[in-house]
Amino acid sequence: MYGNIILFAALVPLVDEDTADGRALQVVFGAAVSTFLAHAFAALIGARAGGRVTRGEVRNELRDATPILVSAVLPCFLMAAAWADLVPGSVAIIASDVYLMVRLALLGLIVNRPGSRRTLVAGLALAGVAAAIALLKVILSH
Repeated sequence: MYGNIILFAALVPLVDEDTADGRALQVVFGAAVSTFLAHAFAALIGARAGGRVTRGEVRNELRDATPILVSAVLPCFLMAAAWADLVPGSVAIIASDVYLMVRLALLGLIVNRPGSRRTLVAGLALAGVAAAIALLKVILSH
C-alpha cells in the first residue's frame, strides 16, 4: 500500500512541463525503484539483524516488494507517452493519479478476500484523502 502512496506523493507536485522534458518519468521511476529497494533492504536487515542472509531470503524479499514496482508500470508508461508527445502531460498525470487512487480504494478488498463493506469504505476513505490532496495541488498550483 505504501508504494501506491509514495508514488502518488511523487506525482502530486508534477506539472505539464515535467512531462515534456522527461523529469516526470524520472521522478516516478526513481520513486518506484528506490522504494522497492528500500523496502527489500529494510525487511532483510530488520528480520535478520546480525545473521547471515541467504539468497533465498533476498529473493523472497524482492518478490514481496514487487507490488511497489507493479503499481508504477502504468504511471511510468503514461509519463513516457507524455514525454514522447503521444498524450498531453496533464492527461498522463491525472490518469496516473486516478489509477493510484483506484488501487488505494480497492487494496483492502484485494488483500482481504472476501472483502467487507467496512474494508471498502476504508479504501474509499483512503482514496478520498488522496483525491483531496490532488485537488489541493491543482488549486494551489494553477
